[in-house]
Amino acid sequence: YFDHSYYGEHVESLVTLERVGARFRSENGFIGQVGHLRAGWSLGYRFGRWNWFSEVKPYLSLEENRAVPGGTVYRQVHPALQLLGPSLGLVAELHLDKARADQGLVLHSTPQVLLSGRWTPGPNLTFFQIDVEPGRRLDYATNLSGPGLRVLTEVGLRVLRRTELSLKINYERINHDMVGRLLYERNAQIIASHSLSSNSWARLIVQSVLSSRANLAVPSVTDESRRMVNSLVYAFEPWPSSSVSIGFSTDVRNQNGGKSRINEAFLKVTYSAWRVL
Repeated sequence: YFDHSYYGEHVESLVTLERVGARFRSENGFIGQVGHLRAGWSLGYRFGRWNWFSEVKPYLSLEENRAVPGGTVYRQVHPALQLLGPSLGLVAELHLDKARADQGLVLHSTPQVLLSGRWTPGPNLTFFQIDVEPGRRLDYATNLSGPGLRVLTEVGLRVLRRTELSLKINYERINHDMVGRLLYERNAQIIASHSLSSNSWARLIVQSVLSSRANLAVPSVTDESRRMVNSLVYAFEPWPSSSVSIGFSTDVRNQNGGKSRINEAFLKVTYSAWRVL
């Protein structure tokens, strides 16, 4: 892995190079993909104040991911413009991308436009963000692409001095000429965090996912699945550089008339020790 970044008065750039072998194993979850070579480069130029925006920055991002031993997984070309103000940030990106669902399959062209806005008004409504991404999308499960849309909305609230709420709603759909609506997915997530003291806190997470996909074998049939995941965690730091987490979670799934439920209770203890020689 190699990266080089530069952040000057007006110009900023980042170059990254990463190679992970196909036989590398990462059970700790810090590396999500193996057997790939990824190279990326971004270049931006920051202008000064324009109207009430404190910064205007056009930039260009390029990235390519290739499988080991060969073959492009995805290729991204993103010219963009970012406007930053005291409490408002706006981003417009053009995605001239190509991607494939699996090795050996066709490389799909998936041009899209991303329009994003983030507002941070004050201490109670801490942030509001919305992303709208129309364009051509790839369904990786079926290796079919078509016109689609993704909309993400996220809101952050501070209810009390020690209690924070985060609400996230994501919507995505993909259409196809042969089956009409190929994919429809909606998921919502609520996270409630409460600080009990300077070294302890509790967190509740509620997540609901609805997925509907066209059955390619029988186009008139739609496969639908629902999932509800809840978890409650209490964590504290009994001594410096340590943490103890105690929690309980439930995972309920309904798919094509079948229902399953998984309950889990867990205890996690971490400790970090280091010494400066």
